Amino acid sequence: MQHIPVLIVGAGPSGLAVALELTRFGIPVRIIDRKATQTLTTNAAGIQTRTIEILEHIGIVKEFLDRGVVTKSLEIHSQKRRLAKVPLDVVDSFHKFILMLPQSDTEHILNHELEKLNVRVERNVEFIELRQENNKVISSLKYLDGKTEIVESDWLVGCDGYNSAVRNHANIKMVGKDFDQEFFVADVRLKSKFDRSSVNMIINKGTLIGIFSLPNDQNDKFRIVGNVGKDQNKDKFTENEIKQIVEGYTEGECEVIEVIWSSPFWIHSKVASKLRNQSVFIAGDAAHVHSPAGAQGMNTGLQDAFNLSWKLALVINNKAQPTILDSYQEERYPIIKNVIKFTEALAFLGLTNNSFLQGIRNFIFRNVTDKVRFIQRKMVGLITQTALKYKNSHIIIKQSNGHSSGPQPGERAPDLVLSENRRLYDYLRNNQHNLLLFTGPAPTTESIESIQDAYHKISDQLGSLIKPYIVSDKKINVPNLIQDNDLALHTRYAVSKPSMCLIRPDQYIGLFMGEVNPSLLGELLQKVGFQPIQ
Repeated sequence: MQHIPVLIVGAGPSGLAVALELTRFGIPVRIIDRKATQTLTTNAAGIQTRTIEILEHIGIVKEFLDRGVVTKSLEIHSQKRRLAKVPLDVVDSFHKFILMLPQSDTEHILNHELEKLNVRVERNVEFIELRQENNKVISSLKYLDGKTEIVESDWLVGCDGYNSAVRNHANIKMVGKDFDQEFFVADVRLKSKFDRSSVNMIINKGTLIGIFSLPNDQNDKFRIVGNVGKDQNKDKFTENEIKQIVEGYTEGECEVIEVIWSSPFWIHSKVASKLRNQSVFIAGDAAHVHSPAGAQGMNTGLQDAFNLSWKLALVINNKAQPTILDSYQEERYPIIKNVIKFTEALAFLGLTNNSFLQGIRNFIFRNVTDKVRFIQRKMVGLITQTALKYKNSHIIIKQSNGHSSGPQPGERAPDLVLSENRRLYDYLRNNQHNLLLFTGPAPTTESIESIQDAYHKISDQLGSLIKPYIVSDKKINVPNLIQDNDLALHTRYAVSKPSMCLIRPDQYIGLFMGEVNPSLLGELLQKVGFQPIQ
């Protein structure tokens, strides 16, 4: 019986991301999928800003940008009138856009990167069942020729979709509801009056259709998602039926040239009762399914993968106690539940037949969403997933002395352009925790020496876990210096005195304190389950 640290079931985007991240951390994995090939159709097409940041962090964003279509705004229309245009340049990120790319391309890029690290997806291999004993997971696998295999792993991650066999055998229930309307998804070639650089949503009385640009040489390929109605129950649609729906719902603003592919679907809005059972985790569609409104599904699954992987890697590499894995549930579960509420609300607003609610909806879109910059930033931060916070995690150390106006523990660390060719995130592109040791403005010689001592102590004793940087407008003789000449980073992080900010491998702030104290840092890290400073 083979023993491996991690078995991953399911080679969609979430499973590939878990495999890729764990491999980058030096963890041996196996990844299996019962399908013979990767996804060949468009499926999930929207890549949100937060996901783009992560793809850049692991060094593969160029491949995505080279293939995808950049979307710079969100537009909402009704009865041939534009109700609102929300520019994506309000997002707090270097990447002020959403990328449209077929899921088939996303899986191809992730799979290619994984193969470069000498890991291959084992296809035509079906997960059959599991049992847990002695802190191990014993899994039964079945091959296409009928052969079976028993695999022992320390951990099992189920990324095998809505009908997850891993979830079912781990006795984790799905809770929620199903929408009572049939929907369709189609890839089409269009003559369209809508802006190709925008995501366009057209809402009328009880009808909703979304139009998303897709890459092709003629610049006329689009993903279409729309509702059909409560009385429909069709297994497939003809090209003429898709043409009639699209042209009718858009009131002549679009002319369908060709239907490339289409499929009916029904929306499930459900979440697993928990994300873990002992040594078994679930992620992606195995853990949550919801309306495609807002293009949240694949992105939420990818964020699940990135959140879990670095924690699992630290535990396997004996740099943290297994208790830190409890934070996967603590951090991701509230996010997932909020995503489900958000997508349900978007779907309800788009599909309502109530004339009074339609009037209120249209008034808000036209007079608030279209005009109020603050509301636009809130909306865009939520959709792009850059504003999501981990509020109630036991590994987020909430002591924050004097930084109420700056980024807080549990929030994504803001990126910042520091020079013509250097951003803060460029310094963070590694597999470690990164510790920013701010000198504060106008530091004394004594203060700089004290911070240097702290820097060397942390480097010597926690160098495998934490990479420290001194952040200062002064020239300081240390290997890892972030030159903050005009104190822009100090200002953005609201630092007015010597401080330390711990940024996790997923670019979230784990600790932010208004003092530089290695001993206190060690005590706090040990308290939440990390290796202490000796």
